[in-house]
Amino acid sequence: MSASVKVMTPELREWIVAQAVAGQPPQAMVESMVRSGWNEDVALVSLQKVLSDHLAAEAAQAEQASLPPAVPVPEP
Repeated sequence: MSASVKVMTPELREWIVAQAVAGQPPQAMVESMVRSGWNEDVALVSLQKVLSDHLAAEAAQAEQASLPPAVPVPEP
């Protein structure tokens, strides 16, 4: 018996984020991944990881955008 190993590609990451932004429920994305050969538990964990990473990156970008530009300050 051979095990099928699925790889989280950049394209799959982009698809997951695009589906989430479009309002697709997580279960629909997991079901789609399962139909393409993913184990359901692995698909769920992968989905959570991708979305968590995406939200963290979005938060970091928003924080960076809200900061004023750096300026030199005099030494005391």
